[in-house]
Amino acid sequence: MTDYYARNTVAKELVYLKCPCCGQSRKLDRTGAFARQRGQVFNRAPASTVLGGLDPEGAVFVDFRDSRGGRGRGFPRVRSLTLAEAFRDPAYREQAEAVLHLAEKIVMLGKTLKP
Repeated sequence: MTDYYARNTVAKELVYLKCPCCGQSRKLDRTGAFARQRGQVFNRAPASTVLGGLDPEGAVFVDFRDSRGGRGRGFPRVRSLTLAEAFRDPAYREQAEAVLHLAEKIVMLGKTLKP
């Protein structure tokens, strides 16, 4: 079946952006095909950036969730910490420092790339 699929499908290059902090990949050209199939409206413009909307001050960094969730219900958020809150919490300070160190390296790289 794989051979049939490969022979009868036109190849299309998919472009993903990979976050330098967490390694998660997100498709750059978001078209909302699955949302439209379900009859939902997809408001995001295709090819809009997926990394530029991150808010390092207010975004959740440590996410505490209820493990009794699961299929259909999800894992409801119990509480969360921002990056600044995690930096002040001894239990998560090491992870917060690692993110800040990586951000410094990214800024330094940006300085070397600009003319």
